[in-house]
Amino acid sequence: MRALENVNLVERDSKRNYRIGPALFALAALAAEDHLFRVGMITVETLALRIHEPVHLCTLVGTMVRTLATRTLEHLVQHPMGWEERLVPAHTTSAGRVLLGDFTRIQIEARFSEVAFERSAQSRVVDVASLWTEVRRVHDCGYSTVDEGFAGGWVGASAPVRDYTGRIVAAINVVAKRGNWAEDIDEIGRMALAAANELSSSLGHLGSGATRHLRPI
Repeated sequence: MRALENVNLVERDSKRNYRIGPALFALAALAAEDHLFRVGMITVETLALRIHEPVHLCTLVGTMVRTLATRTLEHLVQHPMGWEERLVPAHTTSAGRVLLGDFTRIQIEARFSEVAFERSAQSRVVDVASLWTEVRRVHDCGYSTVDEGFAGGWVGASAPVRDYTGRIVAAINVVAKRGNWAEDIDEIGRMALAAANELSSSLGHLGSGATRHLRPI
């Protein structure tokens, strides 16, 4: 036990009883993300092959969205901005609004207090208040859509992935040329939601009855 304590795998409390240490929690977190990536890649690939559009697995990093994995078909043109491991502002993307689904308004206000929101004709999110409105919209319908809000000529839809605790840990994101889906963006939203629900089940999520967790700021 002393050896484990020296590498922070266990620690002793004031009564000198041993308990799990911070290093073990860190290892568990890494294992969880690795499992999310491996299982999520199957979901991403399956959906991309089904709808013939690029599909991404995304997570939240501060006020940014990180893409863990991307699947396209060889004959599809890659998104002009690039995706793998690129960080993009959460408030500009459907994935970001989905990933904020566990936050309260106070938490969102604190996290985005120093973020500069760009105003454009395409974006519905121009400040924290409108971001909160979009987050609540996701809560009501289960997915988020953007119509050229992130990049001209492209539409997107995302849905939340939850783990066994009910916490949102990722988002399934579909990106498509606007000309293919301009009249039915909600259809790709529903497909993203179905795929996200399948991945959530693979991570142990039991459905609406699972505990809802609020994230720390």
